Amino acid sequence: MATKYSPTPRRLRGAVPVVLALAFGAAGCSDPQVPARAATYQFADGFGEVFRWPHDRSPVRFWVEERGALPSYVAASLDLWERQFLYGEWSGTVVDDSTQADVIVLLGGGTPPPSPLTSDPPVRACFGETNGTVVGDAIEGAITTTVFWSVGAAATDIANCLSRVTAHEIGHTLGLLGHSPDPDDLMFTNPTVRSPSQADKNTVQTLYDTVPSLAPPAR
Repeated sequence: MATKYSPTPRRLRGAVPVVLALAFGAAGCSDPQVPARAATYQFADGFGEVFRWPHDRSPVRFWVEERGALPSYVAASLDLWERQFLYGEWSGTVVDDSTQADVIVLLGGGTPPPSPLTSDPPVRACFGETNGTVVGDAIEGAITTTVFWSVGAAATDIANCLSRVTAHEIGHTLGLLGHSPDPDDLMFTNPTVRSPSQADKNTVQTLYDTVPSLAPPAR
């Protein structure tokens, strides 16, 4: 996302350069306790902006380009991130109509060669970017995420990389606008893992207990 109050796209960060109140009616239940979260990293963007989806906007609606295995990578990523929350503060769903989407996910560079995911060591064979347009104190229009793969890389490396980077970019769409300095975290600049770490979990839970400075796109 460029500067605040400018109706121009501002990058929400990419893989490379490139308070919720819960009421319980049952007798004898106490208020849920937010656990201590020692290991966290910066989730605001470089402008100090904080963004997260309000609880009443769940499930956040994703439209995914039907190209290669991208739909399966997105579905797996949504499931991974949903499981990081204690009380269902965020969830995502895939929709068929791009005009009704909160987030649009695209695959750049054509259709990659098919390959199953493997446990091979991570190779940088792709990258991604997530962009939004900020007008005033709100994001205007759908957030757009694009993942690109590297021509000439091995098919297995491309598939494994796209799986990791898609999950990383979905993290940005949740509001994790910064990057972790730890390569063991999914939100590290160039992710080498496929699943959120404990620090990723701590950070996104902290984010969803924080008052945002940016409102989401209107529906």
